Amino acid sequence: MPHRKNDLSLTASKTFSVKRRPALDVRIPRDASPLVDLIDAIVDDYRPYAIENLNTAPNDDNGPNNQVRRVHFFSNDDRTTAAITIAEHFGHAGIIATAMEVADDGASWVARSQTNLRSIRVGRVVVAPPWDRPPDTSDIIPVIVNPSMGFGTGHHSTTRLCLRALQNQPICGRHVTDVGTGSGVLAITAAKLDAASVLAIENDGDAASAAQRNIAVNGVGAIVTLVGGNIHTLVTRPTSCVLANLTSRLLVTATQALAQCAEPGGTLILSGLTREEEGRVIRAFEPIGRIDARLYEGDWAALVVKRWCREDSPYSESQSSAMRTPRPKPSTFP
Repeated sequence: MPHRKNDLSLTASKTFSVKRRPALDVRIPRDASPLVDLIDAIVDDYRPYAIENLNTAPNDDNGPNNQVRRVHFFSNDDRTTAAITIAEHFGHAGIIATAMEVADDGASWVARSQTNLRSIRVGRVVVAPPWDRPPDTSDIIPVIVNPSMGFGTGHHSTTRLCLRALQNQPICGRHVTDVGTGSGVLAITAAKLDAASVLAIENDGDAASAAQRNIAVNGVGAIVTLVGGNIHTLVTRPTSCVLANLTSRLLVTATQALAQCAEPGGTLILSGLTREEEGRVIRAFEPIGRIDARLYEGDWAALVVKRWCREDSPYSESQSSAMRTPRPKPSTFP
């Protein structure tokens, strides 16, 4: 997904006399609880800065069998569009989104985050907030992420799938591109796996600011270069490994642009897709390369695609030529 946001289990907290922000209370019946990750993935397109679970009492109007997730937004327009999308996709399952205005500020958000957000471990990598740093041991690769602005902390399944796939690649000494870097978790991890360089691409200004802070905190600024831009128009040099934790729709529409980020024989790690969407993404990338691996967690999937070298491709030269769109290369690697 372009960037994964914080998915935190938070309890209701004290109301502060500060500015009010737009939010949605999304009521999810118990029998629809398997849809929670799908709801979060769709909401993610509308720039939420936090998602929290609200506890419901037995006599609450929401009912004891309902889960309520409060989604906080930067703008009323984003909230309105998200509410319409939730109704279109999940109304049939009894899921209801109600607009709210809630008081919040940075201090209260950080306080709630510190109380509830904890580190996670995927292989050797431990993604952690500053207040839950892992011990300094040789078998751990720490990635410190500050969630204060709500961008991905590694707690979503798709990020964990990418972290798993990334650790299975020969990254040491190679060049990496991370498309839609979000908080920078994957780019920072690649740098700490001894990549020679990492190009992190992000077109959302708020996410880019969060990524820049996290890159600095992790001390990988000499390896990771953060750039803003659209993958369809940005000129980059092909690299050995391309990370793209986006959405299935973006993966399909940006297939050619992503392919040109990878050198022949290079690897693309794709996620942000569900098992149901897997076939569509595979069909889009079949002309690009072979599927080397498929990873799953719950309803979510990730694909590892090895880009064809020309002599290995089962596609004809005419087909290959039709797929290629010449793009100028920069004179030096960033």
